[in-house]
Amino acid sequence: MIRNYLFNAFPLCILQLEKEEIYSPFILRNYLQPVLIPQWKWFDYNSFEYSCSPFFTYNRLSADMVWANNINVLTFFMNALNDGYYIDIAPDIYYTPGKWLYHKEHRFHLFIIYGYNSEKDCFLSLTYTDSWQYELLEIKSSILARTCSTDYFEYVAILKRDKSNVIIYDIEELKYLFSQYIISGKKHKDFFCRYRHRLETKLYDIDVMDWMVEYVQTNKKHSTTMVYTFYEQKSFMSWALEYVAKRENVMTSELQDKIDFLKNESRVALNLFLKYKITKSVIYKERTANKFKKLNETEIKGIKLLLKSLRNIIS
Repeated sequence: MIRNYLFNAFPLCILQLEKEEIYSPFILRNYLQPVLIPQWKWFDYNSFEYSCSPFFTYNRLSADMVWANNINVLTFFMNALNDGYYIDIAPDIYYTPGKWLYHKEHRFHLFIIYGYNSEKDCFLSLTYTDSWQYELLEIKSSILARTCSTDYFEYVAILKRDKSNVIIYDIEELKYLFSQYIISGKKHKDFFCRYRHRLETKLYDIDVMDWMVEYVQTNKKHSTTMVYTFYEQKSFMSWALEYVAKRENVMTSELQDKIDFLKNESRVALNLFLKYKITKSVIYKERTANKFKKLNETEIKGIKLLLKSLRNIIS
């Protein structure tokens, strides 16, 4: 559901293998809070840092540590997989067929390795491929070893879900998160989130969404990743509203209409933006901004309807 950046996609694809009652409360708790750093033009979720999350076991080795200890990376990977770990790795993608910089530029990029095919002698990974999709990429053992032998190899980490830490569904916490989302001008105080150490000005929640409208309207160059994250966030919010409303048995036809609008029109907004990127037509740019604004308004109305229904059912 959320894969705008690989540091979001990796832990979520691991959690998604668990039961729905584990995955859904986790994603609700950690992804209801968008954050934006205007100075960077960086739009993301104010979510956990999975390398230090209590819900994951995570151990990392730098490239220097791998080389200094003469670690055979292929043996290391096989042992980790056999012990139930996934492998978060940042190798040199110059040597990796299927990556967009294959034989073009030396640079590290992220993969998560989740299996091995002995018949093909290749490791199974998920990453952004040269089609710019988050999807399966098979990497031959010999190629993977080479990608971990250059100065551009960054690190390797092993991780798996720590099932001793229970993820619970907490409606009171979710009510708080939803209510905070629609309050403009606030500062976030969660010291366990990814951007806690950044000193730059940050925007949160609905302020991020309003900023995105202005961003599309006033800028000549736009980040496709930022616009995709806007689309992704609206899709996620439609799911979150529907999940909570149905679980708490407070769904109404009016709320369902708002959910359906977010779900369907967010894709329309993304397509309008992509048409603008291709044609450079101001008409598509204006239509994208207007659609963003309407989506923001509908999102606020949907959240208010859900909160009102929850208050009524509790009272």
